Amino acid sequence: MLVHADGLPLFSHRKFLTRKAYFRLIHRHEPLDVPLPPGYRFESVNSEGDFAQVVGLLRACYQGIDISIKVVQTWTSHPVYDPNRWVWVVGQQTGEKVGLGIAELDSRVPEASLEWVQVMPNFQNRGIGTALVGELLHRATQHAVFTTVSGECDNRYQPERLYRKCGFSGTDVWWLLAD
Repeated sequence: MLVHADGLPLFSHRKFLTRKAYFRLIHRHEPLDVPLPPGYRFESVNSEGDFAQVVGLLRACYQGIDISIKVVQTWTSHPVYDPNRWVWVVGQQTGEKVGLGIAELDSRVPEASLEWVQVMPNFQNRGIGTALVGELLHRATQHAVFTTVSGECDNRYQPERLYRKCGFSGTDVWWLLAD
């Protein structure tokens, strides 16, 4: 089950095998103008032929992630899917895909959410992730009132730090509790 931190005391009497905390932050679309470092460009993900590369990049960024082309294909059938919110960061000289951003848009709310923001380990700490978040926010601004992001609180890569640097704020914590 997923429980907000405010409701966690209601379950203090139970033992759970899994207890993971997740942050949830919000961005109210204050301008974030962060260019890509020289030598890189943004490119749209090709939903016809790039899914194997999407899987490869996600596997390279997360140890032990169980993801397949079929799983990635299912994401495109979600009502919040928009191909304009799937973005590569590509090396201009090599054509190598070094970063990936995937956002979704729920036009009923209207809320955008950043689902994946990944930079290959050898290309981290160069400003690519910050520029990628900025690009995804820019693409969301015209259609969403706000953008949210969530992630594991104890993630060794500390994604919350990146998102706060990009203007996200909030104190929401949700707990995944499972037997």
